[in-house]
Amino acid sequence: MKKFILLAMIIGAAACGKTDDQLAMEQYESADSAYKAGNHALALAYIDSLNTKYPKQVAARKKAKIIELNIKIAEQERNLQTADSMLQISQEAFNSSTGGFNFEKNEKYQSEGNFTVKGQETLRIAGRTMLKPYITERGELQIHSQCVGRTGHTKIAVSCGDRTEESEEIAKGSAYNHIYTAGDAKHQTLVIKQNADKIASLIAENASATIKVTLMENGKATTSYIMSQQDKNAIAKAVELSQKLKTLMEYKHQKEVAERKIEVFQHSLAQYEAEATLSNNNNEKQQNTKP
Repeated sequence: MKKFILLAMIIGAAACGKTDDQLAMEQYESADSAYKAGNHALALAYIDSLNTKYPKQVAARKKAKIIELNIKIAEQERNLQTADSMLQISQEAFNSSTGGFNFEKNEKYQSEGNFTVKGQETLRIAGRTMLKPYITERGELQIHSQCVGRTGHTKIAVSCGDRTEESEEIAKGSAYNHIYTAGDAKHQTLVIKQNADKIASLIAENASATIKVTLMENGKATTSYIMSQQDKNAIAKAVELSQKLKTLMEYKHQKEVAERKIEVFQHSLAQYEAEATLSNNNNEKQQNTKP
């Protein structure tokens, strides 16, 4: 028993006798071994411990930083590969759905174009009171509430059974509440953005049912109408395209983020490796000049 106690004391004394530089280097070597074994999580845990316990041991921490950056680059390369693969799939899915749409963009006045359903071209629907969907190039869904002969609505409510979705209030005179005269008729268009997804989803999910649109002003109904099957189908198609385009844009974003992070990490890695090479060269020179 006394021998075991004595051995423990000797080991403890040996550990206590190590400098912080030595202990920090041991943490680095443990991280390096874990990294070479492919256990990146363990390597990062050792590096985190090294940074926490030995903040002044800069040499060991710089060596560990090279490992950390290599791990981060590998992680982002995996993310890039996944995003690129899913981007191709989502691009094909989106392309397969655009056949029923027109793309409209006035290069002089618009920075972003819109997809609209074929058959709902402006001249074809100029005399109709209806809801028309628009999908931006980023996949955002908008609904234009077009009213002919009346100019008194500032919001809409869309109902099917006991479910109702309302748009935001859009004040007269705002950029999203457009009133004009064409021929002998007054026209009004509300551009609905804030709750457009919920309104469109209600319509798309109940395209075979009766759906009522109520035009409102100051919280009161001014008139209402029943959506045509053609218009309900157009909304349903727009919802599908919007979802596919949003998915496509999300994978584009993920790919761009991964590429930017790889670039940043590689730049930092090059700096740390250059510092390490310079330090090693200086150490060799010092060794060679010793008598």
